[in-house]
Amino acid sequence: MFLLVPVLGISAWLIANKDLRKIRDGTISPTARSVTRSGKMLGICGLVFFPFVIFAFLYSIFPDRSMGSYRDAMINDLNNLSANAYDYRIRSLEGGGGGGSYEGYKIPQTLAESEDGIYTVAAVYRDSVTLHGKAKQIDGTIEVKVDPFGKPIRTSWTYGGDFR
Repeated sequence: MFLLVPVLGISAWLIANKDLRKIRDGTISPTARSVTRSGKMLGICGLVFFPFVIFAFLYSIFPDRSMGSYRDAMINDLNNLSANAYDYRIRSLEGGGGGGSYEGYKIPQTLAESEDGIYTVAAVYRDSVTLHGKAKQIDGTIEVKVDPFGKPIRTSWTYGGDFR
């Protein structure tokens, strides 16, 4: 389909030029001049914008992720892990939780790795847990401490490697 754009654009341009000559010569009615010029302009626009369309198409297939998008994805994963750790803390000991403590918390296998990073528990205490993430595609790390209420402590986020 993409190969049709330049073929049709060049065709429209050439046919429009030919018809404009015929209009000048009086072979075609002058009332067709505006439609013919519009066709010529659309053909030219198609050719001019064709590289941008190809670039957009290729970018949608092979996106170039920035450091910020990796960092944001990992922050989102760590926020989800914070909620998971808090669920563990408030669950009773009989229910497989911490009974009011983070001690014994382990990241579930299904959450320990994502498309963007690998996550581990760096430190566990009764009222806090520190989560660590290492980026997969780039050299970056993020660490955050979670408070007794399952919220990441705003001032505890630390970034290493390419995330600095």
